[in-house]
Amino acid sequence: MALNGSTRAAAAAALFSLVGGTTNGVRPPTHGPVACPPARSHDCRSDRGRSDAVALPPDSGGITAIQLPGSGEAVAVGAGAVWVTVIGHPTGVYRVEPATNRIVATIPVDLPTGIAVGTDAVWVTDERHDQVLRIDPQTNRVVARVGVGSGPRRIVVGEGRIWVMNLLGHSISSIDPNSNRVVGEEIAVGRAHSLAVVGGILWVGHGPPPGRVDMIDPRTGQSAGAPLEVDGTPVSIVGGGGSLWVADSYGEVYRFDSATHQRVTRVSVDSVAFELAASRDAIWVAASNGVLGPRSVIRRLDIRTGQLAADSVSPVRRMTFEGLNGMAVGEGALWVASKGELTRFDLAAAPRR
Repeated sequence: MALNGSTRAAAAAALFSLVGGTTNGVRPPTHGPVACPPARSHDCRSDRGRSDAVALPPDSGGITAIQLPGSGEAVAVGAGAVWVTVIGHPTGVYRVEPATNRIVATIPVDLPTGIAVGTDAVWVTDERHDQVLRIDPQTNRVVARVGVGSGPRRIVVGEGRIWVMNLLGHSISSIDPNSNRVVGEEIAVGRAHSLAVVGGILWVGHGPPPGRVDMIDPRTGQSAGAPLEVDGTPVSIVGGGGSLWVADSYGEVYRFDSATHQRVTRVSVDSVAFELAASRDAIWVAASNGVLGPRSVIRRLDIRTGQLAADSVSPVRRMTFEGLNGMAVGEGALWVASKGELTRFDLAAAPRR
């Protein structure tokens, strides 16, 4: 049963607060900032050989839990590794080797929020200093710091640029990876909550409800067409299977045709959705199991039909989390960042029906 009436309103208000506060973003660090001294700002801590992977029993369905010294926030996969931002001790970006499920390096960042991989680099937002840090995956060192707008939160790579959503500045900054500089004027976006580059278009989700997803031409920064309409606040956007997928704060996931931009399907996940990730044959939906509840669940949509998979409530075992914040797909797995751990779900082990 879908959320409705007062429950829908409460869910929307809760999620709207969370998107601007902690969910999909970051909590204030409890141990204070940990960073390299200025004279060693490009250094990083090597954790090679450190074993924090906890292999669950064989009947766990291809699941591995990797312990983190704090709250796992955003996660990205690329450059042969998994990268997760952690608020803890130390706070920073943690590199995980997918072949061994071990943390092999830690790059200190004062307040890491969003993270993305592309253009031969790892890009992470530092919300404390209104910067984007460029990390060289060959050395695990910060090689550039780029000033952006106020409160950088989400970050994506596409169309030859790095796009940064500045939550407090109500704008989007564009970084040229060749010069490590912001190029062009900031794009004013108002109260934006989600960001993606799909099909050569920059998609920006706005709230509060009723929500809309704006189409922006990345070459001009101008509108590229009529916005897509959704009921709740569009909190996550992802491309997959030739479609654009949008999750809203009412627990609905919309599928739009990437060519015509027409809505194809709409399905309720019966929870407050807040994050999407796409694999070859599925769209993974992270949703809170109750308004402002501490636990979250992951549901799976069939990428061909846009409908909940038959095994969606528990596509693999142990799919309920405390403090789930981010998801990403890569290296043959779904990676989930949550309180105290990064969990790996091997996609080959997930049931198919």
